[in-house]
Amino acid sequence: MIHFRTLGQADAGEIERHLLRLNAEDRYSRFHGRAGDEHVRRYVSSLPWATHSAIGAFEQGQLVGIGEIAYDKPFLPKVAEIAVSVDRTLRTRGVGRELIERAVRAAAWRGADQCTLHFLHTNPSIPRIVRRLGGSVDFAEGEAMIKSGRADLSALWLDRLSEARGSVAAMFGPLWTRAA
Repeated sequence: MIHFRTLGQADAGEIERHLLRLNAEDRYSRFHGRAGDEHVRRYVSSLPWATHSAIGAFEQGQLVGIGEIAYDKPFLPKVAEIAVSVDRTLRTRGVGRELIERAVRAAAWRGADQCTLHFLHTNPSIPRIVRRLGGSVDFAEGEAMIKSGRADLSALWLDRLSEARGSVAAMFGPLWTRAA
C-alpha cells in the first residue's frame, strides 16, 4: 500500500536514494538533461528549503515517488513549479497523479495562484494528468499549467490525516504482523 507524507530537509538522504535509483532515461526526463550521480547529489544537497517543499510516496517504508514544489519566493508565492518522479515499477498506478494533486493543494495552501510543470514531449503522462485536473498544456513549450485556486482546507486536512495514518501504519505494521 502506498502512503504519502510531506518531506523536509531531514529526508534529503531518502530523496537522494530515490533519485539515484532512476535510470538515465528517467533522470533525463526529471532533470531535462543528463544527470549523473554527482549531479543528483549536488542537486539534493543544494535544495533551497525556504522556497522548496516536497511530498513523498512510500511503499513498505521506501520512498518510491516525489512531488517537488519550487516556489518563486518564500512568503506568499504566486507561482509554484512542480516536478515529479516515480519508480518505474509503480507507474500507471496513480502515484504521479496523486503526487501532483497533493502538490497543487500544498501550493494553494501556501498562496500560489498557479502551478507549472515542464515535461519532455516523450512523456505523455504529465499532459494527461494535467488535463484531468483542468489544466492547460502547451506542447510546443513543453509546459503545463494548473490554476491552484483557493486553498481547500478540508482536502488539505484529509491529506495530513492520511499522512498521519500512513506514518502510524508504517511504524506499527511490522509489530502487528509479528504478533499475529
